[in-house]
Amino acid sequence: MFRCQELANDRPTKAFFTKGVGFHKNELQSYELALRDARIEKQNIVSVSSIFPPNCEIIDLEEGLKLLRPGQITFCVMARLSANEYGRMTGASVGVAFPADRDQYGYISEFHAYGQEEIEIGDFAEDLASTMLATTLGSNSIRTRTMMKDERYT
Repeated sequence: MFRCQELANDRPTKAFFTKGVGFHKNELQSYELALRDARIEKQNIVSVSSIFPPNCEIIDLEEGLKLLRPGQITFCVMARLSANEYGRMTGASVGVAFPADRDQYGYISEFHAYGQEEIEIGDFAEDLASTMLATTLGSNSIRTRTMMKDERYT
């Protein structure tokens, strides 16, 4: 068991992106299959909001997975969408923007939509994160990154 106080000073130093797709007639099973496809099904996922921590390093998926242990509480910004119509085009994406000064925080945004192309959804998620950061910092010195995931429920 952990106390909230123990997490109060915890700030991630590393982050990675992953994506997964799940197909099943049951929405919960579809979600589980998407977690398996993303290779994070053994984690206790806790959704967090949109702040990308200062000095947090983006690492590749393989390196990130090596840091995780089964049952670990894993904080995550997740874009998720499902549909119960066969062949329905769905898409979800996470975008991140951080300032040139990595001692400052950045933003992560999630976006999901029906009937849009992958590039449109990814661009929109990235634009959301950039806009949130720019309006907070009043800066044009922003770098962005997008992770696209396409999840269909059939």
